[in-house]
Amino acid sequence: MISYPPTTPSQPPMPAPAPATAVKTNGRRYQVIFGAVFAALTALALALAAIAPDLGPAPSRSATAGWAPVYERSLTTADSAAWDITHGCAFTARGLDANAPGSDTAICAFTPSGDGGVTGAGFYFELKLAPAAQVPVFQKALLLMGDFSSQAGNTLTFEIDQLGEYTLCAGDCSAAGQGLYISGGTAAWHSDAFVANTIAVRVSADHARETFYVNGQQVASVSVDMGPAPALAAGAPSGSEAIFTHATLSTGQ
Repeated sequence: MISYPPTTPSQPPMPAPAPATAVKTNGRRYQVIFGAVFAALTALALALAAIAPDLGPAPSRSATAGWAPVYERSLTTADSAAWDITHGCAFTARGLDANAPGSDTAICAFTPSGDGGVTGAGFYFELKLAPAAQVPVFQKALLLMGDFSSQAGNTLTFEIDQLGEYTLCAGDCSAAGQGLYISGGTAAWHSDAFVANTIAVRVSADHARETFYVNGQQVASVSVDMGPAPALAAGAPSGSEAIFTHATLSTGQ
């Protein structure tokens, strides 16, 4: 008799492994989705960076409400009838260039003011500066008001540099003196070297209050007697340079 070994019960078949191509396909899908999201976020970041200067506080519109412009002009073309450029200033294709490489302050006097009569009532005087990247040296700008033609004259000087650090002072502008001297920094300034800025002064109709603005935002307000018809000027302190691209003078009723 021939004996046979017992038979082993058959085992159920093992499930087939998922195709490797499916795993690879899903991986590629996730990579495509992640890449699209990353690209969209990058584009959004670049767009926000481009418009960042416009996302700050809205400029105050009350400074010139109801006032009429009597002078408004681009300074990228010469306007010798309205500006005295004999004290360190020159008209260039970039604007009115106040350049003070030595020890003297560059002063570009706005001749319609003062004896010209346009500042006899209240007024708002605004200067637009070229971006700092267009200025060959460290940019410092001046807005002057009063009698800056003589040492004895009463003057107000507003100075601001390309970092947004400013000084508002009267007379000889000595920090150690007894006269008016205010200094600080302002977040209203566009620190991007490729973005333009504006500086301005508003004088009340009775000439009892002078308020200074940077990009439409008030930074300082004082009460100094500037006389019945103060003169105005743009400029740059010694050892620096500023380029002004536009000027506007509006007067009150």
